[in-house]
This record gives sequence, structure tokens and C-alpha cells, in this order.
Amino acid sequence: MNYITTKDDFISFLLTYLAEADYRVSEEEKTVILRHVSKEKYEQIKRSLDSKSDFECLEIISACANDFLPSLESKNDLIAEMELLYAVDKKKSVLERNMILALKKILLNPS
Repeated sequence: MNYITTKDDFISFLLTYLAEADYRVSEEEKTVILRHVSKEKYEQIKRSLDSKSDFECLEIISACANDFLPSLESKNDLIAEMELLYAVDKKKSVLERNMILALKKILLNPS
């Protein structure tokens, strides 16, 4: 996880994971993600995601959520960004919608 060192890295990791839920990242989704990190950092995060299982990715998100998003407000801000990511994609994916629900549960009910 040494590639996730800042809040923006974490947000980009989560948003990239969400965008890939339907096995494709649209240019519009990528634009939202690139508001947080450089293209090079995005590519590094994407390569890392591609080498991990869903379980591993969700473990990383769960482990890092409170470190990078300590307040309810910061978690709600990220949830709003997740909804924005979903909205910019012209093809509304049930997989992405369901992933948002799962990620909200992880963010708002950490174990």
C-alpha cells in the first residue's frame, strides 16, 4: 500500500475501484479521478488495482478509510464524489450502483 500515502491517493484508489466495477473506465470517469492525482499516479493505482482481488481492494479501502477520512463530513464528501462518478458515466451500470452501496457501508460502518 505504499502507493497510497495521501488522502487524494486514497480517494483515487476508491474511485478507480468503483469505476472499474463494470470492467471499463469511461473518459468522463477518468476525468473525475484525475482531479485528485496526476496521470502517472492514476496509472500506478490502476496497475495496483488490476493485480489485486476484490477482497484485497475492499480490505485496503476498509483499512485506510478512517486514516484518510476521519470525519463523517469527509466520508459524506467522498460518497458525493462516488455519486458524481456514477452520474458522469453515460452507461448506468448496475454493478457500479451496487458497488456504491457496498462502499457506503464500509465507509459509514467501519469495523
